[in-house]
Amino acid sequence: MIINLVLLGLIFGASKKKMKPYVGAALLGAVKGVMYFLALQRVEVALGAFLVFGGLAAGLVYFMARVDRKEEGEEPYSNYSSKKKSPFKWEYVPLSCLVFLLVFGEGIANMAALR
Repeated sequence: MIINLVLLGLIFGASKKKMKPYVGAALLGAVKGVMYFLALQRVEVALGAFLVFGGLAAGLVYFMARVDRKEEGEEPYSNYSSKKKSPFKWEYVPLSCLVFLLVFGEGIANMAALR
């Protein structure tokens, strides 16, 4: 799980760069694929891990970019102590699900396989 958190930090760092944010997602998928290959010595499992984790990370980068965009009527928050109401952004729901799956999904799948 610690490795997942470190890799997730890599994705957040790459998405804030704004140059090529999907490189971090591909790198996460590659690292997880190599880890699965070293553990199981099966290329098809490693390729599947690359596709699943890379896809989840790419979705995470996509939704983070959508959250960062400002809507037409939306104003940035001021430094004053008054609270401004902002409209609900639906992108937070899949974003939080993707973060949960990237961090805890592998452990939950392993526990489900043991039953």
